[in-house]
Amino acid sequence: RLLHGAAGAAAHHCTLRLRTSAEFDVARAYGGLIPDDVFEGLLHVMRCGPGDCFAFDFEFSNAGGFGDKGDCPPTIQLAFEYTVLLPLPPRSAGAGGGAGA
Repeated sequence: RLLHGAAGAAAHHCTLRLRTSAEFDVARAYGGLIPDDVFEGLLHVMRCGPGDCFAFDFEFSNAGGFGDKGDCPPTIQLAFEYTVLLPLPPRSAGAGGGAGA
């Protein structure tokens, strides 16, 4: 629902960062995601519309899983940055900005 209310708008030059707690890792990412060449967990999306979606598979990073004490629940942090270009509202008659009298 990132673009909800922006009719026909599409996000451009998107960046998605996905981080997990130490007990598990991202195994695979699905959708129009391009992994960053330098930073792990950083993905790029050239264009994203209201109907686009992404999915991820996770796997345990060790045989112990999340443990049995319940003091360290699995955690996922997701951040999504994007740019949306919207048309300017029409100028009203008599609005300044010219060299007229």
